[in-house]
Amino acid sequence: MNSRSSPPIAPLRDFSDRLSPMVVKELRHGLRTRFFTAALICFHWLLIMLMASTLVGVSTDRMNELFWTLALVSMLGVLPLRGFTALSSEMTGGTLDMLTLTSMSSFRIVIGKWASLFSQSLLLACSLLPYLIARYNFGGVEVVREVVALLILLLGSALATAAFVAFSSQTARALRGLLMMALAAGLFPLGVFVFVFVRESEGDGMIRSFFSLPLSQRIALPAGILGIVVYGVYFFLAMGASCIAPASENHSTRKRIVAFWVLLALTVIGFVLAQTIHVDAALWAFVPLMVLTILNGMDVLTETLPRIPTVVLPFVRRGRGATLFGNLLYPGWSSGVFFYLLLAAMPMSLFLLMASVTTSHNPEKSSVFVIACFLLAPLVPVSLRVNRKDFFVNWWSVIMIQVVAGILMSIFCGVSGSQELAGVGVLTPVTALFAAIIDYRHNEEMVSAGAGIGLAWAAIAIALAVRQFPWMRGLEKEAAMLLRGKKTPPPPDA
Repeated sequence: MNSRSSPPIAPLRDFSDRLSPMVVKELRHGLRTRFFTAALICFHWLLIMLMASTLVGVSTDRMNELFWTLALVSMLGVLPLRGFTALSSEMTGGTLDMLTLTSMSSFRIVIGKWASLFSQSLLLACSLLPYLIARYNFGGVEVVREVVALLILLLGSALATAAFVAFSSQTARALRGLLMMALAAGLFPLGVFVFVFVRESEGDGMIRSFFSLPLSQRIALPAGILGIVVYGVYFFLAMGASCIAPASENHSTRKRIVAFWVLLALTVIGFVLAQTIHVDAALWAFVPLMVLTILNGMDVLTETLPRIPTVVLPFVRRGRGATLFGNLLYPGWSSGVFFYLLLAAMPMSLFLLMASVTTSHNPEKSSVFVIACFLLAPLVPVSLRVNRKDFFVNWWSVIMIQVVAGILMSIFCGVSGSQELAGVGVLTPVTALFAAIIDYRHNEEMVSAGAGIGLAWAAIAIALAVRQFPWMRGLEKEAAMLLRGKKTPPPPDA
């Protein structure tokens, strides 16, 4: 072929122009840091030494355990932990204001942070594939099972990275450390599952059980898990975006609409599974439904009240009916109380169905009260304010005070040998759960009293939310005046 007729070679570029500038900025910065380079070199050096250890007599089972220990620590710990200061460093360094001056929204900024960090986890996961083949040659390793375990780790890493990025919007280091420990506790079962899954006997049993399911269930199960992970990533990123967004941006309404439909879908799926397959199958929907409900409660119950009428302007523009829905969808904790009660009704109704099917339409009262205590616990921090400046810090402070009080109560009752003293724990839903564990002979009375007092805490939260209605009506009037082209005075302090 004539070289003169060949087209010119396009210039090489490090990243495509189609990528978001925030992703390019963060990914270029992340790949060039000494931490990532040193961590990647040390990680592969350890893996090479681990592969070479078989030459000196190390058993393949021991090598496999060490291999997955390194993979778990890296994929679920080291790389996601880099998001611990992703947003707080921008906020304290003063660079966040410069980013908001561009055309990028707060959500694009947060998703750029997450995409760059998760891309590094994806790069590390791809670099593990040659070691899977090498270990397969040593024997005792099934490549398909190992690849599935690696995909599970990738999903966990995506979720953990999104959570770390979202929690990094909190400037208090102590709170971020507490959230990091809570997230580590949530990721621990995933790590245990991966360890069990990669074992030859347990993993083969799980795979056989999976392929024994009907084709529809084999498709629905991984699709459902993937859907929950995708929503979890979106939830954390949207929560982080709402924390750094200016007051004029309303991220809450979209978050609540998405959360309502996702949780409603899980509720419907749980009803169908309980009625058509088995009540135990409904746990695949009930467990994530409970977790997502409490997480959404943490989010909507800690939002600050809006101070600018433009955030309610879309509702006012659509008329009176839309403003009625605004009592559920307006940003702020006052509408969040009613929205959370709507969400909490979904897992409670599903559990009542599951309990009635299990016990022949006679649900066990203690289990119902336990679920009620879990669902009512997020409402207690609305009524107790130990930090009036930061609602998110206040929510976690009140929850941790209850947990610490329950632990101290357990220690005191154990030392004194008097289980009856656990009765003081019924003052809050969280301590009532500890009291039921301490005095197991009267556990039903403990959780029922805790659920009853939890309803009283919910009534207080509703009363406090109703007190903010005049404030919201004032914003609606100002938004209506803006539509008519009239100037309005700034709203009074909340």
